[in-house]
Amino acid sequence: MTIKNRLALPLCALALSATGGAQAATTISLASIMDADSFISESAFSGAYAQISQGDGSLGSVGALTGDNDGLYNLNDFGQPNPQMFGGVDLFPREQNFQVGSVTYDETQITGVGVETVQISSIDLSELYTPDPERTNPSPGTAPSVISDISDLAIGTWFFNAAGGISFGDLDANDTLTFTDGVLTSIDLEITTVFSVQSFDLIEFEGVFRISGNEIGYLINDFQFGSTLEANITGIVSAVVPVPPALLLFPSALAAFGALRRRRG
Repeated sequence: MTIKNRLALPLCALALSATGGAQAATTISLASIMDADSFISESAFSGAYAQISQGDGSLGSVGALTGDNDGLYNLNDFGQPNPQMFGGVDLFPREQNFQVGSVTYDETQITGVGVETVQISSIDLSELYTPDPERTNPSPGTAPSVISDISDLAIGTWFFNAAGGISFGDLDANDTLTFTDGVLTSIDLEITTVFSVQSFDLIEFEGVFRISGNEIGYLINDFQFGSTLEANITGIVSAVVPVPPALLLFPSALAAFGALRRRRG
């Protein structure tokens, strides 16, 4: 897999297009409700996994060592009731209520009539993952310095205080938003992601961050240095209102659908 340049693309309120015209940048939240069975697992160094449904959410904001115990559980017990616990980490502090971040687009390219597709101009995934200064060598019970959907402090605790992190690749022309009569009905994007751990060597597990329609996923299944890291974190983006399949068969009904959504809004 070829990894694109890793970055966090900035959000901006106004920019100039390549032709010199003004662009009005509008931001759309990627806040999502995630599947409770979403998980991350690692096979060799820890033989453990963390899963949203393993915690009860009662102490999710307290910290990696004393909070809601999403992990760590014996990977051999995955899918079984009462899995063996190796140690408490709060990998998913917000439980199923991921904030994820946002995307922006040029609203001047949307008329609000019919089906229209526009390129995503920037993306911010800092709510999904933000590096934590407390990742390496925290004191017992240390609370995270930052809260993100995937806790960097919990990752550090999991991987024996090793440095590392999560990074993302670039957008390209295929990353788009689709509107139906001004209503957001689909997000279609896929960018690369790397989950890295600085152990005896730099280990980089490669995968994708993807949104298709209203379905979102942070997905890795990669084998490196004798270890398989799997991330299967999926859910539904709240801002997307999918067009009912029946309306796709009758284009004349799309205008009525858009008008109904605007009245409800």
